[in-house]
Amino acid sequence: MALPGFSAPYVITFLCLLIILGETYFNASEQPHVYFQMLFLTGQFEAAIEILYRSAKFATHSVHIAIALNEQGFLALSDNISRPVLSSMNNVDPKPLKRLNFCTIIKTYVGTLSEVDSEIALNYLFCLRNVCYKKKEKSLHMFPQLVYELVLNTELYDRILGYLEPDGCKVKGLYDEFAGSKFRSEDLIYHVASYLESKGDYFNAIKLYELCGNYEKMMLVWSNQMSRHLTSLSSQSEEIRNNLHNYFELFSKRIDDSRIMLHADTRCIFDAFHLLYTFFQYYNNKEYHSALSIIQQSKFLPLSNEEVELKVSEFKSANMLVIQVLPDVLMAVMNILHFQYNALKLSYSNRQLDDSFEKTAKALRNKAQAITSFVGRVPFQFTSDIYSRLVQMEKKNSTLGAFEILEQKANDSSFCSSSSMIAQLMKDSIKSTPLKYTENMNNKQQVEELQQDQYEHHILNF
Repeated sequence: MALPGFSAPYVITFLCLLIILGETYFNASEQPHVYFQMLFLTGQFEAAIEILYRSAKFATHSVHIAIALNEQGFLALSDNISRPVLSSMNNVDPKPLKRLNFCTIIKTYVGTLSEVDSEIALNYLFCLRNVCYKKKEKSLHMFPQLVYELVLNTELYDRILGYLEPDGCKVKGLYDEFAGSKFRSEDLIYHVASYLESKGDYFNAIKLYELCGNYEKMMLVWSNQMSRHLTSLSSQSEEIRNNLHNYFELFSKRIDDSRIMLHADTRCIFDAFHLLYTFFQYYNNKEYHSALSIIQQSKFLPLSNEEVELKVSEFKSANMLVIQVLPDVLMAVMNILHFQYNALKLSYSNRQLDDSFEKTAKALRNKAQAITSFVGRVPFQFTSDIYSRLVQMEKKNSTLGAFEILEQKANDSSFCSSSSMIAQLMKDSIKSTPLKYTENMNNKQQVEELQQDQYEHHILNF
C-alpha cells in the first residue's frame, strides 16, 4: 500500500479506522474476518493479512491472500527478515503505512508442510524468489536460503537435490525444477555439502560434492576419511566400512571412465589410497603374501637395501594424508615379516636347516633391515611402538640392529642422546649383547657393573 499522493481526507479516514475504530471496536479477537474485511476494502492489505495470520482458524487463508497480492506487487514488504510480521520503517514510512514480513509468513507455513510433502513446501518457498534482504552488505535471496534450511531440517538430500546413479548419470531433484539462470542448483548443493562437512557428516558431504561437480573437494574429504579409518577397518562400524568400500568402488570406476577429472596431485593421492585400501583388505584377511605384493607395487616402503635411498627421497615429497597412514602400514608389514619368519622356523622344526631355509631367512632379514634403515632416515617422528617393534625384529636378526638405528638417528638434526627413545634403544641393545659368562655370575652388582662398562664402551664407539 502506498499513501503518498493521496488526498488529506483519505489519509484522515484511514487514521480514524486504524486508531479510533480499531481492533477493539470491531472485536477483532472474536471476529477477525470482520475486521479483515474493513482493512482489506480500504486498501490496508498488510494489516488485513496480519489480522488473519494471528488467528489459528484463518492463518492458512492469510498465507494464500499474501501470495496472491505479492505476485501482483500490491504489498509493502519488510526490509529485514527479523522484523515482526507487521512493522513500519521509522522516519521513512508515513502513517498509517505498515510493512508485511512476507518471508516469515511463508517460512512458518512451510514448516508445517515440510514433513508431509517437500514438493508442496518448495512450491510455497518459490513465492519468495523475488524477495531479497541485505546481510553484511550482500544480497541474500530468500528462496535458495530457505530451501537450504529445508534440506538440512528434513535431510531429504536425494529427493530435493538429486543424486547420481551408479553409472554417474544425475537424477534431478525437486529443486532443479525451480532453479534456473538466477538460482543454480550446484551452488545450493555445494553450500549444503560444506555445512555437512563442518558438522562431521562426511559421507553425505562427499556424495553432494560429487553431485555438484566439485571433484577436488570430494576427493579431499574422502581421502581424509580414508586416512582416518583405513587402518582400523576391522574395528569400525558396518556402516563406515560399507560407505568407504562403496565410495571406493564407485570412484575407481568413474575415474577409470574419465567421468571424474582430477588434478595430477589429487589423482596420485587417490591411487595411493587405492593401493593402501587393497593392502589392508589383504592384511585383515591374513593374505600376507598378497599384502606384501601390494607394498612392492605401491613402492611406499623399501623391501631391499637398494631401495632405501630412493624411498627416503620420495618420502620428502609425499602427501601428508598418506604419511599419516605410514606408521600403521609399517606395523602391518613388520607383523607380516614376523609371521613369515615364525612360519619358516615352524616348518623346519622337525628337520635340519638347509640352504633353502637360509636363503628365505636372509630375504626376510634384508626386508626388515631395509625398513629399519628407512625409518631411521626419514624426517618423521614415529611412535615408540614402531621403534620398539623394529628393535625386537632386529634383535632376532642381528645383535647390532638397535645400534644401526642409533647411528641413523644420530645423522638426524633432531637427534638427542638423552631422549627416552634413544635410552630405550640403548637399553635394548645392551640386553641383546651375548654375555654367556654372566649367566654363571651370582653377584648382581658385578653384572650391573659389567653392563655399565659395556654401555660406556658402546657410547665411545658410537
